[in-house]
Amino acid sequence: MMKSVFLNRIILIAIIAFVTGVLIILFSIPLSHLFYTVVEESGASYTITSTDERSALLFMINLNVVGTLISIAGLTGLIFIGNRYYDELKSVSK
Repeated sequence: MMKSVFLNRIILIAIIAFVTGVLIILFSIPLSHLFYTVVEESGASYTITSTDERSALLFMINLNVVGTLISIAGLTGLIFIGNRYYDELKSVSK
């Protein structure tokens, strides 16, 4: 019983890690533009005055690398737990 609860928690953590990594990858471009774009208000309208493209690109690459590492960790955890469940089912069926 306790082993099953422990494995279920690890599965949940692995799924959350995988989804978090994918979301980081998906939102890396909008986040990099959000952080490195300067917007000025002129009257009733807003204009983009400058974008630090090099810094935005480096930030986007860093976010992609972090997201990829988190996703790989989540997938590795899911594969590891799947293998554990399979071994447990094999030992029970013998």
